[in-house]
Amino acid sequence: MTRQRLTIVAALLLLLAAGSGVRFLFFQSPDEQIQRAQMKLLRAVEKRDWGTLRAITAEEYADDFGLDRETALKTAQDLLSGYFTLTLKTETTWLRGTKESGVVKVKIKIEGNGTPVSQMVTTRVNSTKEPWVFHWLKKGRWPWNWKLVQVQNEHVR
Repeated sequence: MTRQRLTIVAALLLLLAAGSGVRFLFFQSPDEQIQRAQMKLLRAVEKRDWGTLRAITAEEYADDFGLDRETALKTAQDLLSGYFTLTLKTETTWLRGTKESGVVKVKIKIEGNGTPVSQMVTTRVNSTKEPWVFHWLKKGRWPWNWKLVQVQNEHVR
């Protein structure tokens, strides 16, 4: 391949990559944006990445368990820090979004090993047949500005 053809191929690949980046930044549907935020949340839970969880949780977070943002994050840290390994097996059963808000229903199963408390958490979560309901609000103009405002599961108390 000549140098000129190689330059043309490289330029085309660069344009393709730039086009994908522009699509990612500006042309994702609300459903795609919410799905991306949901996946980021679930990965952060698996990794016990408390900084990401704090960043993705809205300051006005409040859930059916009576927890606000700070107590929810502290409770999650207390319950999940005992896992030596943690993997979430998920199945999204429903997802709807608008430009301002979204709801995701996800069935969650935990696979992992840890302390006896971790095993109790695993047993409780895995016995739940109903999906967890995650409520999201968009807090800015960018596709990554989604914040978690509520988690529900009426079968877990």
